[in-house]
Amino acid sequence: MVDKPWFRTLLSWMLDVQMVILRVSYGCHRLTGGRSRPRGYVVGMEEIAGLLTAISSALDDVVTVNLASNPLYDHRYDVEFDIRGRHALAKRLRRLVVGPWVLGRLAARRRTFIYLGAEGFLISLVDGRDRELAFLRGHRRTVVCYFTGSDIRSQPMMNAFGERLRRDVLTTYEPLVSPGVATEAADRHRRRLARAAERHAQLIFNAAIDQMSYFEVPTEPGLYFVPDERIGRRPEKWRDVSRPVIVHAPTSPIIKGTPLVRAALRSLEEEGYSFDYVELMNQPNDVVLATLDRAHIVMNQFYAFIPGIFGMEGLAANAVVLTSADRDIEHSLPPGANDAWVVTPFWKVYDNLKVVLDHPEKMQSQADRGTEWLRTHCSRSVDRATLLKLLAAVDD
Repeated sequence: MVDKPWFRTLLSWMLDVQMVILRVSYGCHRLTGGRSRPRGYVVGMEEIAGLLTAISSALDDVVTVNLASNPLYDHRYDVEFDIRGRHALAKRLRRLVVGPWVLGRLAARRRTFIYLGAEGFLISLVDGRDRELAFLRGHRRTVVCYFTGSDIRSQPMMNAFGERLRRDVLTTYEPLVSPGVATEAADRHRRRLARAAERHAQLIFNAAIDQMSYFEVPTEPGLYFVPDERIGRRPEKWRDVSRPVIVHAPTSPIIKGTPLVRAALRSLEEEGYSFDYVELMNQPNDVVLATLDRAHIVMNQFYAFIPGIFGMEGLAANAVVLTSADRDIEHSLPPGANDAWVVTPFWKVYDNLKVVLDHPEKMQSQADRGTEWLRTHCSRSVDRATLLKLLAAVDD
């Protein structure tokens, strides 16, 4: 529907109205704020795998903005639009006015805006946030765009890449789960998002291969901000590995390779292997973290080239992680990544898991390597320093 001329005209008109509200809000809040120097951060607009909270917790003087509650995370935000659930249409209509008014207030008082995902305060389907980001840059605000996956990943480019590698990739299965993600209209929107980010953002975070897209400028690899207090060896759980605990927590079973995991485990059971398998689906993150604390082996995802948040949580909990993430393909991963986990493309799930189970005496040393790698490269303290350094380099 987005590409229907009448609908685009309607959206363009609504965006024009939002821009008027934005300018009025900004002017009013600059006057009432005493024209004080803008400071601090705004982090929004979507809670994706806990990243919004993770990024904001690594910074000082932050306002968090979230479009919708996430049932898997019990986090609180300074501004919540909550556009889903009951009365969703009324909430979306309200957001048409509240969104630009809130952005005007924040733009008058805040210096740095970090956009997580593809959403904005204003309607973005028409221009990929171009006018919104241009407004911020016009008022000398720092803009950061942080992309996380299907929000920016080009389906045609990724499919062609998979064909060259002769392997299934994420986009092989994404359309089966979310048909709208592979439409031409969706791909055109990703082009608009990329162009707007290139024009107005001083920093763009994106996995160059795993989230292959239309950028023509360099991007920074994604950061993880894993809480330092979560990272550490768990020697107590390695005292007995006679019946290892294997954990898999897919957010989307088809995309994460859950059928492959189940098939491998069933084959190994038939061969007489002994283990406890815990599969967590649509469970709160607190439950996932508590389970990982007793996990010996974590089955992550098997079509991607980066480990994702769950893979990092497995490393933090001192578990052996099996994942298709591969620094030989995704060069933006930090050095030593392929030693931190067991690189496992989708056709090696059974084989690699069998090798791990066949050598219980090596499990702890593999887990320890992963935990130390994570501490060195992806902890909150390390990534905070990296982000602040990058921001300082582009600060106006």
